[in-house]
Amino acid sequence: MILGLFIGFVCILIDIFSVYLLLHTERATNFTLFHLLSSLILSACLSFLLRNRVKSLKENLLTFTAISLLIPVGGAVLITTAFYFLYRTKKTEEKLSSKALDVEEVLNEFVVVKPRKFGEGALRIIAQFEGKEKLLLFLKDLLNPFSVEAAKKFLKERNDEVRLGAFSILVKLEKEINNRISRLKEMYEAEEDKVKRAKIAKEIASYYWELLYFNLVDPELEDFIVKEALKYAEESLDVLKDSDTAFIAGRIFLKQKKIEKARNFLLFAYKTGNRIEKNRVIPYLAEAEYYMGNLKNVRRLFGELPYSIYPNVQFAKVFWSGSEERP
Repeated sequence: MILGLFIGFVCILIDIFSVYLLLHTERATNFTLFHLLSSLILSACLSFLLRNRVKSLKENLLTFTAISLLIPVGGAVLITTAFYFLYRTKKTEEKLSSKALDVEEVLNEFVVVKPRKFGEGALRIIAQFEGKEKLLLFLKDLLNPFSVEAAKKFLKERNDEVRLGAFSILVKLEKEINNRISRLKEMYEAEEDKVKRAKIAKEIASYYWELLYFNLVDPELEDFIVKEALKYAEESLDVLKDSDTAFIAGRIFLKQKKIEKARNFLLFAYKTGNRIEKNRVIPYLAEAEYYMGNLKNVRRLFGELPYSIYPNVQFAKVFWSGSEERP
C-alpha cells in the first residue's frame, strides 16, 4: 500500500508540474506530455497493485485512466484516495460451486456426527456368522466397484436366495442408471439452447461413466458405452470448456488404457479447474504421467496434493513426494 501511495504522490506532483507548464509557457504540448505520462503511470501501477483486491484488472485500468486524463491533478488525488480504501478491503476469493466440497477442510472443522455401528471391514464377519443373505442387505448401500464385484461373485452361489439377491442388486443399480440416461437423452433431444444442451450432454456422459466405473457393462457393450460417453463428453466440452467434463473424458480414456488421450483431457481439467478440482484430478493425472514415463511430473503432482482421506492416494503421495505429514 505504501508503494501505491508513493506512486500516487509522485504522479500528483507531475500533474501539478504539467499545469504549471501550461500556465507559464502557454504550450499545450508540454502539458499534454506530462499529464499523459502521469495518468498512464498512475493508472497502470495502482491497477496492478489492486489485482488481488478487486475483480477486473482491465476495468480498473480503463476507469483510472479515464478519470486521471479528464481531471488534471484532481483525478490523480481522487484515484490515490480510492486506491487507499480499495487496498484496505478484503481480497476477493474464488467462488466455488456447490459441487466443489473440500472434504479435508470439512473434516478439520471437527464436525460432530453420529458414529457408525460397523465399518466395511465388518462385512466379512457378517458373512461368516450371519450368512451371505444378510450381507447382501448391506452391499446394496455400499455402492462402489468392490461391492459390485462382491455381488457378482454371489451370482455363482448355489443358494437361490443369495444368487437372486445379488442379481436384484446389480439389475436395480444398472436399471436406475440406464433410466436416468434415457430421461436425459429425451431432454437433450428436446432442448434447443446450446448451453443447456451441453450441460445435459455432460450429465449423460457422467452416467455412462458410472456404468463403466461400477463395472456394470458387459464386455461386448463396453466399446459402445465408451463411444457414447465420449461423444457426449466432447460435445459438452466444446461448449462449456469446463474442468468437470474433461475429468470425465480423461478417466474414461485412462480406464481404456489410452494414456496419451487421457493425459490431454486430465491436463486440461488440471489447468482449468479451481483448487478443489485440481486436487481431485491430480491422482489420475499422475497415473497417466507414470504410464508415459514422466516420473518427475508424478513427483511434482503428488507434492502439490494435500493430505488425502483415501489411503491408497495418501500412500502414493508419501511414496512419490516423500511427505510424512499427518492430519
